[in-house]
Amino acid sequence: MSKTAIFRLVIGFFLAFCLNSVFAATIASEEGVITATAEGTSPTVEDEMASGTTVGTPTTIVVLRGGKQSVPLSVKSQPVIFKVTDEHGNPVSGVHVNFALQRNGSPVASTGLSSTTGVSNAGGVVSTRVQPTTVTGAYTVTAIVSDNLSLTASATLKVTASLPSLGNGAGVGRDGKSEQTGSLFGGGFSVNDGEFVKKGKQKLSDSCLVQGIITTDSADVGKQVDLIVVAAYVIPELNFSAFFVLDEVKGVVAWDLDMATLTAFKSDETLEDKQIVTIYDGQFVATGQLLVFYGYRLPNGKVVFNAEQVLDITIDP
Repeated sequence: MSKTAIFRLVIGFFLAFCLNSVFAATIASEEGVITATAEGTSPTVEDEMASGTTVGTPTTIVVLRGGKQSVPLSVKSQPVIFKVTDEHGNPVSGVHVNFALQRNGSPVASTGLSSTTGVSNAGGVVSTRVQPTTVTGAYTVTAIVSDNLSLTASATLKVTASLPSLGNGAGVGRDGKSEQTGSLFGGGFSVNDGEFVKKGKQKLSDSCLVQGIITTDSADVGKQVDLIVVAAYVIPELNFSAFFVLDEVKGVVAWDLDMATLTAFKSDETLEDKQIVTIYDGQFVATGQLLVFYGYRLPNGKVVFNAEQVLDITIDP
């Protein structure tokens, strides 16, 4: 697809906003996406929200969420979340857990973690984060139950080079009118653990990680937002295109460019100053071209997205 065609598509998206229409298609999958929570709190998953204090002796600690993250340089990881249970699989609260960090097998100073100790909550959950770093590599976070050093669990994260810049974001209000935003966007896709690029080709059998990073407008940091992921699916040889949106409940669904039907990829997220958005991780199911947009929707209905540049993925047989 030519630069002119892509430019027209971007303009088309913007005009669609102005006509109470918005993004289209998402290629993301809930699997492997990490629920952001504050350190020491429970993820928002119903069966993890135990109430009261669970009586029991801890016999197991496991990685609940946050393993196998890909984190850009100079960005804090999403929470690495562990769960402590007893011999019957019940969550155990009040358990003191220590955290240790290694990079490529060598210890890293304690300042590399947001917290080096924690206490499991009512759901048996305890968490930490890897702090921003300027050194790439494989980082391993190990949780150790302080009263039983044989109970450990480890999660490995990959710190990668910074994602390519996608330029300035654009804001569109609920009424379809353009609004200012200071948010900046970056993003790319990595094929078979290769370098992140914002435009390129891959084979259908390849594994692909698609990720975005938002440097959030300071006025929006800390607000509860809906994350949105959108893509145009194009088959050039058939002169075919369609739009889809990822619904967090229904998955990938067709979208009619109606603002009222735009649904969230992830809802009720607390927007961070550097917001990682893991858009997709796995193999695609069809050949063609994907032009990917993503962003966030504020409580007042304003949508902020990567207007200047899209992620352009061509999937060959």
